[in-house]
Amino acid sequence: MAPFVSCYRLQLNPYFPFKKAQDYLPYFEKLGVDALYLSPIFRPVPGSMHGYDICSPHEINPDLGDEEEFREFAEEAKKCGIKLLFDIVANHMSASTYNPWWQDVLEKGPESPFANYFDINFSPLRKDLQNKVLLPILRTTLNEAIETEIGLRYRDGCFFVTVYEYELPMHMSCYQQFLPVAFTTKEELNRLVLRKPDLYQHIITTLSSADKKEILSKQAYLLTIWQEGPQDINYRRFFDINELAAVKIERSEVFDDMHKKVLGYLEEGIGEGLRIDHPDGFYDPKAYFDKLQNHYVIVEKILEEGESLPPEWPVSGTVGYEFLNDLNHLFIDRENRDVFDKIYHKFIGEKKDPEQMVIDAKREFALLYMRSEIDTLAHTLPGDLKKELVELIAHFDLYRTYVDENFRDEDRKTYERLFAKINAPNLKKVLLDPANSEYVRRLQQLTPPIVAKGLEDTFCYRYFRFISANEVGGHPTRFGIARDEFHKRNQKRPPHGIITTSTHDTKRCEDVRQRLNVLSEIPDLWQQKVTEWSKLNQKHKNALGPESNLEYFIYQTLVGAWPHEPMQDLQLFITRIRNYLYKAIREAKIHTNWINHNDNYENAVTNFIIRILNPKNAFLKSFIPFVETLIPLGQLNSLSALAVKMASPGVIDIYQGIELWDDSLVDPDNRRAVDFQQRQKLLQDPPLKMQMTQKALRLRKSAPDLFLDGEYIPLKIIGPMEKHLIAFQRKKGKRILTCIAARYFSKLSAPYIGTIWKENFLEEPLAGKEQFTGKRKETNQIENILSDHPVALITNFEGP
Repeated sequence: MAPFVSCYRLQLNPYFPFKKAQDYLPYFEKLGVDALYLSPIFRPVPGSMHGYDICSPHEINPDLGDEEEFREFAEEAKKCGIKLLFDIVANHMSASTYNPWWQDVLEKGPESPFANYFDINFSPLRKDLQNKVLLPILRTTLNEAIETEIGLRYRDGCFFVTVYEYELPMHMSCYQQFLPVAFTTKEELNRLVLRKPDLYQHIITTLSSADKKEILSKQAYLLTIWQEGPQDINYRRFFDINELAAVKIERSEVFDDMHKKVLGYLEEGIGEGLRIDHPDGFYDPKAYFDKLQNHYVIVEKILEEGESLPPEWPVSGTVGYEFLNDLNHLFIDRENRDVFDKIYHKFIGEKKDPEQMVIDAKREFALLYMRSEIDTLAHTLPGDLKKELVELIAHFDLYRTYVDENFRDEDRKTYERLFAKINAPNLKKVLLDPANSEYVRRLQQLTPPIVAKGLEDTFCYRYFRFISANEVGGHPTRFGIARDEFHKRNQKRPPHGIITTSTHDTKRCEDVRQRLNVLSEIPDLWQQKVTEWSKLNQKHKNALGPESNLEYFIYQTLVGAWPHEPMQDLQLFITRIRNYLYKAIREAKIHTNWINHNDNYENAVTNFIIRILNPKNAFLKSFIPFVETLIPLGQLNSLSALAVKMASPGVIDIYQGIELWDDSLVDPDNRRAVDFQQRQKLLQDPPLKMQMTQKALRLRKSAPDLFLDGEYIPLKIIGPMEKHLIAFQRKKGKRILTCIAARYFSKLSAPYIGTIWKENFLEEPLAGKEQFTGKRKETNQIENILSDHPVALITNFEGP
């Protein structure tokens, strides 16, 4: 059984360290939090705001506090009855000068004891890279950098090559040419220099006259201009990020070194479980999880439509994106799918083929950003199979397969299905040959970043029919889910896995999505408004942009992210939207991208935002009254979704701060500081969303077996408005919880309670306490059940 029934995600960072988090432990306890789900706590690059760029898995992040402060925080959490879930990074580490293991590899190359910790190809196709690591960090050619940017430095017994902010270690074979004395260790050299000032001056003089090109030729790394990275980089990365190098976690010594600190905490009783970041990057995920099977383990694994976790993995479940998308689509009116297709295509002036767009995005990402990895794998295959390999990856419709020494039946079926779509007979023959499983295992580490970046970080920023559906773990082509299908999926959901609605990785938070979902109910009015806005704002566009497709995206974004309360700081909002659009258009990789910024296009887009959000312009006079009608409807959606989430099978994940209304977009917007002091005060007399969150969390904590292992029973509603209601029960022994929640509020009459539900009934009457109001309910009449709120959680036991 899971060691907790709910967790609350905390984004720790230099501005919110352990001591500050400790101050709010009483708040989390009073809110009803069962566990705190901590962002990575081990030492990353200094100043890191997320902690995923790990430099040492042995040390607590000094920006968060020291070992003593962490233990004090953990002890205080325990006193408050709050458990801890650790988010750990085992797939990659920071490829920076702050990482001592990486630095050792840069100094010694293949001779480093850490050379096999990282997935480096020391025998690449490029001849001048033999036994070296490519560092594509130069902003100019090497010759130009030698003249103006590259320097040589001595410090504390060590020699370095310096370039920009980087301090790269020099190979020991170079040391003696700068010294008139012999030494055996760096420590001895440091002592000699400290005792002999003339020796230090000799070193400085010698360094200033040294032949930099010759020195560089002797290093275990090759400096090159940044544009050469995608085509020649010879270490496996986290996605396409050069600053994050993948580690060989399949090696026992690497696993032990990466985990001894965190597993030591668990053995001590500090922490109750692990969240494993990006296990799809592992060479052998099952073997990795087998080593952790005595612990509660949750995996950050994206499951595509119809996909399940490999049953042989000894894990409790995923981080919950399947639930997030299913629940979100429960509030999208699926009957209007075709109408929204027509609205979108008419607005942008063309009909898009989303399935082909996804394939094209994956192919493009593979060839432009992962070319080195593609070339390396293709080179190991017999024959010239690169073209076929790229086509296979472009058509991959799940993140990866899990072939080890043998093919699982489902993996073989996956490859048979994919090869049926493409013309790749030679590659098919190679990959489906059991003798070639090693090729497949390498392929399996390559498909996840390409599928993820092609779908989530390219296609999701290109196809904008209805952006509430453009979410991590989802697919923009989906438009709603049948209520019965939602129930079926909830019945099959891993009972001890996490279920979530917002995370640090979501494209937009739950409240933004739920407000956008209201649009799915009112297509005619939506079309009228965007047509009107486009005419009003035509004068603010220029030949560069925004194009109509992006303009349609902008209007949806503004609708979703407009503040819940009256606008307090329009300039701050404009800044947030501008920063968000920079990210969106660079991720789209059409007119600009992260490597080659198109400043003219980016300025055209951001200037458009500045102009249309000027209070003097007609746009806001039309936009604000419209969005103000949506705000309360979106909030009602959010409250209904909250109730359904709280009653569903699994461990609840609450993202920091969303116990109040939230308008956050993708990171770093959703990693803004949370005002916990405000929330602490509000908890004395909580507003509705916070109140419902608190009562539901406390209820879960009082009956963990019911929520984690209870039977899930869909309930039938009888009456003319049954489409507007979701109802189900959870049952464990004699304990029963009934959840009823309304939806599609735009078609209902305010205040959405009481008599509007007349003539709608449950098949069987219920009796119990309604947890949000404390009132007794003994009826099957919806108008009596939903007499105070359009949601209800009713238990046949008293509860907290």
